[in-house]
Amino acid sequence: MGIDNLEHGFEVNTQLDPGKRPDLCPDTRGGPTFVSMTSWTACRSLVRSRGNRFRVFTRISIALVSLLLVAILGLTFLILRPPIGSSTMKLLGTTPIPATTSLLSGTDYAAVRGGTLYVAYGSTGNLLAMDTHTSELSTFASHLDGLHGVAFSDDPAYAFVSEGGANQVAVLEAEGGTLVRNITAGENPDGIVYDSKDGLAYVGSGKSDSATLIPARTLDQAYTIPLGGSPEFPQVDETTGLIYQPLENTNEVVVIDPHQHGVVRRFPVTPCESPKGSAIDMVGRVLLVGCSNRILAVLSLEDGHLGATVPIGRFVDVVAWDAGLHRAYTANAATMTVIQQTGSAEYAVLDTVRTKAGGHTLAVDSATHRVYVISSGLRGGLIATYEPRRESLQP
Repeated sequence: MGIDNLEHGFEVNTQLDPGKRPDLCPDTRGGPTFVSMTSWTACRSLVRSRGNRFRVFTRISIALVSLLLVAILGLTFLILRPPIGSSTMKLLGTTPIPATTSLLSGTDYAAVRGGTLYVAYGSTGNLLAMDTHTSELSTFASHLDGLHGVAFSDDPAYAFVSEGGANQVAVLEAEGGTLVRNITAGENPDGIVYDSKDGLAYVGSGKSDSATLIPARTLDQAYTIPLGGSPEFPQVDETTGLIYQPLENTNEVVVIDPHQHGVVRRFPVTPCESPKGSAIDMVGRVLLVGCSNRILAVLSLEDGHLGATVPIGRFVDVVAWDAGLHRAYTANAATMTVIQQTGSAEYAVLDTVRTKAGGHTLAVDSATHRVYVISSGLRGGLIATYEPRRESLQP
C-alpha cells in the first residue's frame, strides 16, 4: 500500500503486471502496470472500480454512524425521561439519590419499616434511609461491601444486610445502624428476609446456589442449605414459617423448612421462565412470581399448583403485594405493572405506569398504601413516590 492507493485507488504499483496474484509481489517492478496505465481506457476502468467501492463503503459508514447516533439519542431520552402518574396511580413526588464517582449508580432492594424507607445503594456501600413523611434522605449505615438488601427483626431489634461483595451478612442495630457482627454467608448473598415465627434471618446466595439461616437471638450458628439453583428474592410464610425461594436457572420455587435446615419440596413453575422477584398473599395462600418472559405466575402455597398468569412488562425484578388493596405491583425497569385481584383466584392488569428508566425495585408501605419505585441511573438515582387514586380503588 502506498500513496497511489490513497490518490488513485491503486492497490499496488504492480497491479496490472502479468502474473500478479493477490497479496503477493511479482518479480516485475511495475513496468507493465505503468505501460497499461498510459491507456486511458484501462485507467478509467480501474479508477471507476475503486471509486464505486469507495462510494459503497462511504454509504455504509454513514448509515452505521446514523444508526449509532439514533441509538444514543434514544437511550439518552429513555434515561432522562422523568416518571409520570397515571389514571390509577398519582405521582406524589421524587427524591434524588446522590451521585457517585462511578458512571452508573446501582441501587437494589428496598424495605419499609415504620415511617422509613430503606434502600440498598450498592455503588456507595451505603444503606440509605428516607423519612416517608418528609422525603428527607440520609445514610443509615455505610462501608457495606456490595450490599443488596435488608431485613429487620423486632426482638432483638436488628437489621440484617446482605453484603454480596464480602460474602457475609452484616448485623446492625435497628436503631442507629451500629455494627453488631458480621456473619459469613455463601458467595454473593442477595435477597434477604426475616422469619419472625422462628426468629431466623434467611439469605440466598446467587453464586454458590445456597442459602444461609441465621438465628437472631444467638447470632452464633449459621446453617447452610444447598438449593440446587440460583436464588432470586424469597418470601416467608408467617403462618407456617416455611420459606419460598424462586430459582432463576431451574424455573422452580423450592420450599425450605427452617426446622429441618433444608429443602422439603420443589415446585416447577412452567410456563414461567427465569423467575425473579416474588410476593406472598397470606390470606389467599398464594405466591406471586415475576417471570422474565413477561408474566406474573400465581402459585398455591400448599401444593405449588399454578393458577392464574398475568401479563407484565419487560425486565421484571421486584414484585410487591398490598394486602389491604389486594393489589400486586411489578417493577419492570422502565414501567410498573399494577395488578388487581378481582376474584378469589382471578387477577387483572389495572394499569401500566411509566417510571424512570432503571426502576427495577420497589417497596409498598402497607400502612399508607404508597409505592416507592427506586431507579438506578447515570451518576445518581431516584425514588419516586406513588399513591393509588381513590377512583381506582375497588369497592
